[in-house]
Amino acid sequence: DYTSIPRPGLNSCSIDVQRVHMLRGCTSHNGMVYTRGSVDDYNHFTAVTWDCLLSYFPKVHTMSIDPHTQFMPPERK
Repeated sequence: DYTSIPRPGLNSCSIDVQRVHMLRGCTSHNGMVYTRGSVDDYNHFTAVTWDCLLSYFPKVHTMSIDPHTQFMPPERK
């Protein structure tokens, strides 16, 4: 991971930038990455808080979908 330079639009703060480390670099990885946000990311929403969403994170990590039927309409499953 890297840290950006201080940005004027962020009140001169730096942000963490996640990068992939592999042969051929960022062009090699799958861009559909799941990253859990920080507490502050979720608390910026009015009706959604970290505590409200916390119980859903384990469900995402253990979700299992049948690759043969995941895009089928419910009436065909």
